[in-house]
Amino acid sequence: MLCWSVGGLPAENARAQTRQLLTPAAETSLKHVMQNYLRGPFGEEYKPGRFYPVFANLADSEPPQIIVYVTGPHWCGSGGCTLLVVTSTGTSDQIVSKTIGVELPVGVLPSETAGWHDLAVQTREGPKLLAFNGRKYPINAYSFPSRRVAGHPTETLAIPATATGIPLYD
Repeated sequence: MLCWSVGGLPAENARAQTRQLLTPAAETSLKHVMQNYLRGPFGEEYKPGRFYPVFANLADSEPPQIIVYVTGPHWCGSGGCTLLVVTSTGTSDQIVSKTIGVELPVGVLPSETAGWHDLAVQTREGPKLLAFNGRKYPINAYSFPSRRVAGHPTETLAIPATATGIPLYD
C-alpha cells in the first residue's frame, strides 16, 4: 500500500493556483489541444465538464510538462476520471500519457522511474503510485498493484482534491 498524505489547498485558492500557472495564451492553446483530443471517433464533441491543468516538471527538463485532470460523462467512470500528461514545445502540445480511474488529489513524488517523477494519485481503492515506463504512465490507475513507499514521501501537491477546474467549453 502506498503511504502518503496530501494537505489540500483551501477551496478558494485551488482555482487561482491552477490559473496562475497558465498564461491566457497557454490556457487558450491547451483548451484547443484538449478540445481536439477529447473529440469522439466520429468528430462529435464529448464535452467534459472541466479540466484541471497544472505545470509540473516531471522529467526535470524545460519546458515542464502539463498534468491535466479531465472530468465529464465520457471521461469519468465508476473508478474515477482521466489524467493526461501533456508536453509542450512552445509551438505545439502533445499528449504523452492517458490514465483512467484517477480521483483527486494528484501529487508529484521526488522518486523517479525511467527518468520521470512518479505520481501519487487517489483511486477508489486508495492511494496509488503511478510510475513512468519510459513512454507513458499506466493506462489504468486501479488495475496496477500499489507500491509501498518507505516512510512518508514528500510530494508536491499538483492538483488538490478541492480544485474546481476550468470549463473546457464556455
